[in-house]
Amino acid sequence: MDMDNPSFDQAPKIPITGGIVPGLPVTIALMNGKAEIGAIEVSLDEVLGAPGLVLQRGFEVGNGATVRARFWLRGLKAAE
Repeated sequence: MDMDNPSFDQAPKIPITGGIVPGLPVTIALMNGKAEIGAIEVSLDEVLGAPGLVLQRGFEVGNGATVRARFWLRGLKAAE
């Protein structure tokens, strides 16, 4: 699986390590061929602030288009 360009029907798993926290946001782009129609960015802070560490909703990416996505964190514990 290409982590930079996953298929729409796959659930990519990205390990969260100390080197990527706080890190760059995840970008979801809606494409029409090679043309980007719209995009959204989701930061790790948004997911950490979501109930149960699950952020799930429809994200408006522009031109009336919405992308439904879910981000969740599992198996994490706070660093000491």
